[in-house]
Amino acid sequence: DQHELHDAVYKEEYNTLPAAEASWLVTVEANNRACMGYLVGKRVMPGLTADVVLSSKDCVGSTSYKKIKIRNPRKTKDNPSVIKVKSVKSHPLVKGVVMLKLKKPLLISGWLPICVYQLKRMKHHCAVMTSTVEKGKNIKEVKLHKPKLVDSAECKKEIPDFDENTEFCVDGVPSGNDKTEYGNCTVSGNNSLPDLNMQFSTMYRKQASIQS
Repeated sequence: DQHELHDAVYKEEYNTLPAAEASWLVTVEANNRACMGYLVGKRVMPGLTADVVLSSKDCVGSTSYKKIKIRNPRKTKDNPSVIKVKSVKSHPLVKGVVMLKLKKPLLISGWLPICVYQLKRMKHHCAVMTSTVEKGKNIKEVKLHKPKLVDSAECKKEIPDFDENTEFCVDGVPSGNDKTEYGNCTVSGNNSLPDLNMQFSTMYRKQASIQS
């Protein structure tokens, strides 16, 4: 899993890939919204589990954690297809991002969560990832787009506290759902699992704040 996605972004080959190549993606359902969520791994994961999902604050809004569902495309006898949320917290460093604590951890087997541990503003080897997200359905495929960077002033018009140290301002890209755009930045490393070297930077569309 995920090596094709990593190689495609690193080589700047922007195309459509099966959702399995972005196996950390889940669907976040909050009220009448369905958005992309990112299953986050830890540096040390006891028992090979993951229990946190990152998503957009705009997606979750003021929805009670009791009414938020996480749709897991990797259903097994141990991992249910729908997971309840235990709590919702704002990310301490990245504004506009919320952390959804799962009521039950997902067991990892044959796939990897994304490991978020660096917050550096890097423009190299980046892609905007989109997917058509529908309530009650799993993500089927993801599309990689070359980000068109625009002046930060464009984002500051809509986001007064836009932080140039950790955020990029990018133009919007076509999508089957205009609320599915988010940026993943990858960096090369010596780890045999390149996905563990993924970086996370908030990316905004020019016209509006991002929805994941």
